[in-house]
Order: sequence, then C-alpha cells, then structure tokens
Amino acid sequence: MPEKGRQMEMMCKGKRAHMMDGMHPIMYSILVERALMKANSLLNLTDTQRKELAGIPEKYIYPMIRKEADLKISHMKIIGMLHDPNFDPAKVKSETKASNEIKLEMADMAIDALAYIRNTIGVENFKKVSEMKPNMGSERR
Repeated sequence: MPEKGRQMEMMCKGKRAHMMDGMHPIMYSILVERALMKANSLLNLTDTQRKELAGIPEKYIYPMIRKEADLKISHMKIIGMLHDPNFDPAKVKSETKASNEIKLEMADMAIDALAYIRNTIGVENFKKVSEMKPNMGSERR
C-alpha cells in the first residue's frame, strides 16, 4: 500500500476509535434537551419547577454546545496533524488528551443537568420523562 494510503487509513481508524468510545458527545446535550422538553410538555409542573428548569439552557445546554464546538475543533486539529507525514506524536497525543478532557467535561455537565432536572421534578416524574424512547432522527442538527 502506498504511504499516503496507509496514512489515510490510520487517520480514519484513529478518528473512528476516538469518537466511538461510548456515547457520542453530541448526545449529551440532546439528552438534556429532550429531558427538559419532556418535563415541560408532559408533566404538570408548578410555577416554581418551571422557573427552576428555565435556567437549564443557560447553565448547562449552551455550555455543552460550546464544548461540542471545541471538541470538533480538537478533532480537526488531530486530523490536520496526522496529515503531516512528519507529525509529532507527542503533540497528537496532547491534543487527543485535550479532546478526551472535553468529552469528560461534557459528560459531567450532562450528569449534573439531569440530576438537577430530577431533583427539581422529583424521582417519579423523572422516571416518566426518561422512560420514553428517544427519536434520534429529528434533532436540532
């Protein structure tokens, strides 16, 4: 196999492995958005609960979407570095570590947001919201 072909194969395998280790990070913000939408539309919430949930986008969803952009940029940097036949493995590893940190931050934010929603609406209502099957084809993207 020519050298260029081998490099492209390595990049594709690396990108797939990098992005496929667990839930795709973009799913975190969608998961929180869906829980929030379901809670607001399906449950008979009090005014206090509605007010508390109104802060979710600013506190959790918008920052998660910013992290999604940071993650995409990080992936682009990694791929760009790997396009160079003389890439520096230490720099690629460093960027991969940064990318993984972003994914961890996003996961933590999603956990915190879902816990906040659960604490606001109660465990029984949270069960109702989380039992419904997601429809992944019609999201915001």
